[in-house]
Amino acid sequence: MTKQFIHKKFVEMQNSGLLDRGYLELYKDLHDDEFALVLSSLHYQFNDLIGTLKSRINGKNFYFKAGDSRALLKCIEIEESLERNLSNSPFKIKIDETYKKFFSEVKVYLRNSNGSLFPEDFYVIDIDEVMPIFYQPNFIIKAVNRSSTVQPILIGEGSYACVHYYEDPDLNKKIVIKKAKEELNNEELLRFKNEFDTLKSLSSPYIVEVYKYDGENHSYTMEYMDASLQKYITLNNQKINPIERISIAKQIFAAFKYIHSKGLLHRDICPNNILINKYDDGKIVVKVSDFGLVKIPNSTLTTVNTAIKGSYNDIQGLEKVGFSNYSMCHETYALAWTIYFTTTGRKNIDSKKNDWLFDFVSKGTDPNPENRFKSVEEMEKMFDYSVKEYFTKGK
Repeated sequence: MTKQFIHKKFVEMQNSGLLDRGYLELYKDLHDDEFALVLSSLHYQFNDLIGTLKSRINGKNFYFKAGDSRALLKCIEIEESLERNLSNSPFKIKIDETYKKFFSEVKVYLRNSNGSLFPEDFYVIDIDEVMPIFYQPNFIIKAVNRSSTVQPILIGEGSYACVHYYEDPDLNKKIVIKKAKEELNNEELLRFKNEFDTLKSLSSPYIVEVYKYDGENHSYTMEYMDASLQKYITLNNQKINPIERISIAKQIFAAFKYIHSKGLLHRDICPNNILINKYDDGKIVVKVSDFGLVKIPNSTLTTVNTAIKGSYNDIQGLEKVGFSNYSMCHETYALAWTIYFTTTGRKNIDSKKNDWLFDFVSKGTDPNPENRFKSVEEMEKMFDYSVKEYFTKGK
């Protein structure tokens, strides 16, 4: 609903001829193109219209044209609507207090028709062309001897939580905050806390590291990673060489061998839940995240009627047995698709003749669960054989 509302405002501004990219650079970290353009456009329109009003009043012309009056009223209306409707979402924003106070004063004189007449002593603010006038509410980070205020940047949103990162002033590094959505029920909040506890109990270079849980705000901090596997491959698909793809795949295998050795099933394996760090020397490090659907032995969090989730899961197969009966054959199904996407950049199987991983992915995603891989070790063995064949044939 949140993104639908933002899209609605985007279209509204587009139809009114109000979109402008002039200040887009100031909002590039919002990670939502339409939202960034809406805020950039409002910033531009506010500055342009306020500048026009200031110029007229300084020139002793206290009449603000009808078109400009309507445009300023329209932009103020959109801004107030954004603040009001996004207040309980990850896209929650505020506008600079100087602008906010000015809007409350200028609305007294603005008219929708016949222009607006201002008093001779009306004060018009100075516009800000360097800093963003919109911001997201700050987090308070408590250090040992003081508290620091930092501005979080939204980088992701899922069904249960929103994810921000901030620059930690003491550590001088990026930290991620994952916060449960306010509408979650008690069982969903328990699953969210369970995700943190599971991650905290694991110790592997291939599992994302979590730091501290905040029970009051239902959030936790974790290490920052550069991108998801989905984003990394999508943006760099033509540039990633086979050696790098195979290295990523081998790290993914290592991660899930470790996870399964702990008696856990992830249940939400997909490129969006595998994270990537690329270092200055070009080395790629892979880490698995998002354990919100993890299956733990003897856990009661998944019931017979639990809805089936997971974008790479065997939906048809799981509908027959129920998500509570998710097993290794379902885990290897999702993992096979993820490895296939990693090594080929594709989501659809090519012909056997042209696809060096045809046999691997066909076995991993066989409609009959009995014919699938029984373990990650078995998967990796066949993958290694396919890699050897690939290079032997010089493809």
